[in-house]
Amino acid sequence: MTWRIAALSHGLSLPMGHLRVRPGQVVMLAALNSSAMLEALLAICDVGCIATPVNHRWGAAELAAAMQLTQPTAILADAACWGLVQQALRRQSAGVQTALQPRVVLLGDACIAGPDAARGACSAGGSSGAACHAAAAPLDTEGLIRTGARSWEHTASCLAAGAAAQGHGGADSALRTTAQPDLPPLQLRAPADGTAVICFTSGTTGTSSCAVVCTYVRVLCVPMKGRALTRACCACP
Repeated sequence: MTWRIAALSHGLSLPMGHLRVRPGQVVMLAALNSSAMLEALLAICDVGCIATPVNHRWGAAELAAAMQLTQPTAILADAACWGLVQQALRRQSAGVQTALQPRVVLLGDACIAGPDAARGACSAGGSSGAACHAAAAPLDTEGLIRTGARSWEHTASCLAAGAAAQGHGGADSALRTTAQPDLPPLQLRAPADGTAVICFTSGTTGTSSCAVVCTYVRVLCVPMKGRALTRACCACP
């Protein structure tokens, strides 16, 4: 799983169809709970962006408000949330003078999930079939994973060739950062202020009341505290 996270991270940072994301930018994640969603969340953090997962049970108005607040550069959405994202984008653009233009990427494989996502957009907007297929995400995360992996293969080949030409192993040490040199390593980037995730609270009424900014320190402290508590409980007679 780690190499897929790293490959997606590399794919997100490559200039593909005006998608290229940079450290410190917000990338929204609208998806049901799944392994693909977790991969995307970790890849967003690895590339140094601020991951902003949203509640898939929200309505278009709530999602549009979250978009306006966080100003995402890109939105990763699975087939189940594709129609909701399109609705929110239309609602948000109609309510402000300067509309957001985040790049929406399909979470998964467009060859498999694309038709479902297109149908979701159709039912949301009442578009024709041809228009729906045209509105489907031109990029998908599986494609970004393949692109990121190929990019690293090219980089690794160049490093190996350069090391061979210079007769030293400096580049070889860079290739040994992963157990398998032909697979991409994690980038381990972070925004200057250390922000990792923006989480929206549910509120007592079920409506999101505020956005909570979580730094990498806070995110990493949670599992560390959990491990410490587990050890303490196991040590008790």
